[in-house]
Amino acid sequence: MKEINKNINNVYDLFNIKSLVILKKVLYNLKENVLLNIIRNNKKLMNKLNKNINDYKKASKIEVEIVLVENPRDIEKNLFINDIAYKKHESFYHIYFNDSLEEINRNYINKKDKVNKIKIIIDYEIESLANLFQSCQYIKAIKFIQFQKINVRKMNNMFCECPHLSELNFKKFKTNNVTDMSQMFYGCESLTKLELSKFNTSHVKSMTEMFRGCKKLKEIDFSSFNTKNVKDMSFMFHGCSSLKNIDLSNFNTTSVNNMHSMFNFCTSLEKLNISNFNTKNVKNLKSMFSECKKLKNINTAFNINNAINMDEMFLNCQLIKEITLTNFNDNIVHNHMKDMFTGCSSLKKIDCSAECLNALFKQ
Repeated sequence: MKEINKNINNVYDLFNIKSLVILKKVLYNLKENVLLNIIRNNKKLMNKLNKNINDYKKASKIEVEIVLVENPRDIEKNLFINDIAYKKHESFYHIYFNDSLEEINRNYINKKDKVNKIKIIIDYEIESLANLFQSCQYIKAIKFIQFQKINVRKMNNMFCECPHLSELNFKKFKTNNVTDMSQMFYGCESLTKLELSKFNTSHVKSMTEMFRGCKKLKEIDFSSFNTKNVKDMSFMFHGCSSLKNIDLSNFNTTSVNNMHSMFNFCTSLEKLNISNFNTKNVKNLKSMFSECKKLKNINTAFNINNAINMDEMFLNCQLIKEITLTNFNDNIVHNHMKDMFTGCSSLKKIDCSAECLNALFKQ
């Protein structure tokens, strides 16, 4: 099949494939934009496949419904969709107001418009949803009505700094090939819950600051998360001050190299399951649990063989009684353990090597 795909250069080559079964398999393996370019102006091929160009377009569209806050103040732009939609993909975003199909050619709303519901249709050419709703300050709810598209690669900053966003419906949402989810929900300070059970994260490499500043978020289910390829989890839950329980027992962290401030200022956090965390490749552990004042137990042993910075790692973790550190590398981390246990008033036992203890007392 790979050899056949390599030789598909034009429609003539496709017609040389006699087997309809093989032809369909070849087309199925092609990228959407390549497939559409091939069949767009070739009625014979469409007829042979018993397909219409609109079938492919419809199957790869994204349809989103947006509800605005009731009394938005008048601002110049970025009310409901970021500039990037117009600067980079102007012809592929279609904005409709009040489901009336009246298309608007600007990305802001005046007072006279009196709009509270918006429908957005994003066509098949789009491969990145990065920054799509960034700094859209007056969105109250976003519902994904249709999301058949699977070749979206980036969702970083997608809902970043949407302070009034209180509802996200992800029931029809695909993330199969997404590689970047960094800052995806950064600053969504009105969200109280997120339903992420349908998320496919098997290709994601960055989750840095993914939920940073979601200060009202009370619960997240991570049971479907596959983190085998994630390299950066820094600031992932920074400032999630309402989260009391986080279960990350299914997280695979063997590829992660950065956990800087991962749970920093999770001031309500009481239970944290990181029993399967593997930190052998992590270089930066600075402030990882800093200011987790209600956290009583950390149920994992930290392999710090490659750690470069552990400054303030457990700063002001007032209720933690025991911590285990293994594979201490004096040559790497010796000078970066400042204030590592400062404020840990309940700490009774640090299980680590003599070299590790000596380094700690020298700080």
